[in-house]
Amino acid sequence: MQPLPFSIVITNFNKARLIDACLRSALQQTVDRSQFEVVVVDDCSTDDSLQILSGYEPDIRVITNSVNRGALGATLAGVDASRGTYVVTLDGDDTIAENLLQTLVDSSLLRPDRFMRGRIDQSHDRPRKSTLIPAVGDPVCLTPAWHLALEPKTGGSSLVFPRDAVADLCGRFPPIAVQDHAIPEMLSLVMNDYLRLSCYTHFADTGDCVEHLSGNSAQLHHDKLLCGLAILENATELKPVPTLITGLRRRLMGRCLRYVWKYQLWGSVPACRKLLGSPSLEQLRSVAHRVAQEMRSRHASIRYYASETPSNQHANAA
Repeated sequence: MQPLPFSIVITNFNKARLIDACLRSALQQTVDRSQFEVVVVDDCSTDDSLQILSGYEPDIRVITNSVNRGALGATLAGVDASRGTYVVTLDGDDTIAENLLQTLVDSSLLRPDRFMRGRIDQSHDRPRKSTLIPAVGDPVCLTPAWHLALEPKTGGSSLVFPRDAVADLCGRFPPIAVQDHAIPEMLSLVMNDYLRLSCYTHFADTGDCVEHLSGNSAQLHHDKLLCGLAILENATELKPVPTLITGLRRRLMGRCLRYVWKYQLWGSVPACRKLLGSPSLEQLRSVAHRVAQEMRSRHASIRYYASETPSNQHANAA
């Protein structure tokens, strides 16, 4: 199959009421239809989503997961199946500006060493003020990218990144039940910490973005901890650069200690003693899972797919 300039990858779980608006915004892009594809990954929906999606074929490609992979796993599965040089991610309950791809084509922002976060509108929160991006401003470099989660109205669920950067990562992350709107935080963590891509926002006006990034902070921190562990494991296997490994180890140890203090996980304190000195990867893995396990036991709202049946995995992930 011939490569395309863009792939729009949409993840969906039980968004039958909203997926139609999402698909229309993706398919009505002002660039020529030969310049992009739309790939939808359905993560074991139990509503009418698949029936709605089938009505859009063959204009879209639909991938159905046999088990819940979670929003991060579903996104990476979509990336793996895509053929665009650049990937635009989108949640099934969000819409994008109709001239988003044209704006990217006309700008100088697309680069293989950069990923971007930009404007989205959440279709069920409020009416869209505009279907077009009015102008492209000067991008602002933000490092680390996940600090965006702390700042309202500075981003959203749409990311743009070079496909080749994450092509080998499908299936290499834990089944974390992260809320779909926090996917940019997880992917930003991967791209910033592991792939060393610079993050730029905003490639478009983000003034209309909805404030829905805070979500469940305990879930987000739990998932950052396990995602950070997966990044370290992947880097150790695939990209064993000493300075990178050292930095990732320090970040993971720091997260373990911060979350023990923040959430008063005193049962994990003995395990954290393994962090003294120069712990092995196996010791770091043991501590991270111990801290994550105690977080789940203290906060019933945290979901982790590895410990649940498929029917319950999305209970609080939306």
